[in-house]
Amino acid sequence: MKLQDCHMQLRTVLTAPLERDEPEPEWSNAHESEIIPEQLWNLYRSTRYLSGSALAGMETPQARMITVYVARLMRSVRECLVDASELREQMRQLSPLQYDPRKPYPHEFDREASRRHRSAFRSLLVNLLGSLDVFADLVAIILPRRVPRLAAGRATFTDMERWLAKPNQVTAAVVTPHEHHASELHNRLSPLIFVVSGPERDWLPLLRMYRNKVAHLGHESYTQFGLEHISDDGLSFFIPRSWPFVAEQYASSEVSPTPSGRLVDFSDVLTRWLMHQDLEEYSEGAIRKVREVLGVGFQVLHEAYVQLKSISPSQQVLEDLESSKQSFEFEYFHSAG
Repeated sequence: MKLQDCHMQLRTVLTAPLERDEPEPEWSNAHESEIIPEQLWNLYRSTRYLSGSALAGMETPQARMITVYVARLMRSVRECLVDASELREQMRQLSPLQYDPRKPYPHEFDREASRRHRSAFRSLLVNLLGSLDVFADLVAIILPRRVPRLAAGRATFTDMERWLAKPNQVTAAVVTPHEHHASELHNRLSPLIFVVSGPERDWLPLLRMYRNKVAHLGHESYTQFGLEHISDDGLSFFIPRSWPFVAEQYASSEVSPTPSGRLVDFSDVLTRWLMHQDLEEYSEGAIRKVREVLGVGFQVLHEAYVQLKSISPSQQVLEDLESSKQSFEFEYFHSAG
């Protein structure tokens, strides 16, 4: 079907309601299931469930631009977290169906389970990092130009990381509300992003590395190590902490001096090579960590919204959105044959 084959003389145009007096079911379900952080739900409620008059208004084209764009971003954060939750559930169901090399053929296993499990993990990473990027875009709109290089329409959480990595300096004698909330955002988020000690160090750069690699190279591009449990006969899969990682480079074609059947201690190399929790626990932890960061971030944005009473159609934001526009001449692909 082509565009010219559809009616373009319209009597009625349908769109989502611009004013609401109750939450949408999608939001209520995500909140009751604890998929979205409480702080995001609170901001949603304070905006009267994303009513136009509680955002930037609908009086001018500029106000409508900001209102609709903010509502889309808020929904996008919710959907990223909902998708991540659903993908995690898929991983739980697929994990026990994967091939277990310890069990003799024809052990029952789903030949598609491993591919689908890897695919779900790949999409989970994309959604988690996506939710952080959308949050950064909201910061650029609600606190315009308070984070260096953070521009509405093309903001990424990487831009925020550069800012969070530096000391928070407030030198002005008089601090504006926007500056105050930006300072609060820095003070509360920085310790979560830059963990200086303990097992969570480098959690975000590692998460982003895997997201980037599996998004660009596919979910078969990383190695999984299956290890048997000490306490039971279960099998867990672990992934490396570096990229590229090719364990085969350490292999040898020579005859092993170790007699067949003797145990060889790999604890030293495996603890250096691999994450110290399996893929299932890592996925759970990544969801919790991202949700924690979003919760702290949305708490600050909620405080800013309550004090500022609305989201201003700032000229700076409008300029950023205009400069972020991209347009192309594509119309359609030629039909097959």
